[in-house]
Amino acid sequence: MITGKSETLIQQKNYSPKRARRLQNQLTDLLLFEKQCMTNMGMGLNEIENSSFYDLIEVLNSKETDIISDPLDIFKSYHNG
Repeated sequence: MITGKSETLIQQKNYSPKRARRLQNQLTDLLLFEKQCMTNMGMGLNEIENSSFYDLIEVLNSKETDIISDPLDIFKSYHNG
């Protein structure tokens, strides 16, 4: 559960319990994302908060299997090797 200023702000707004839970979950997701950037990418908090969220998501979700190979190179590797 989130503590601190964010939780207090959500409570002060008198949102319905369902909406408050949704907002808390969204905020938790954002905090976990920031933690992942700090841990996996060595970024500082200011750097994360000043970066494009969507660019950071794209970087964190990238995989080596996303690389598109030239089909001709694959074909040649099977016939030459």
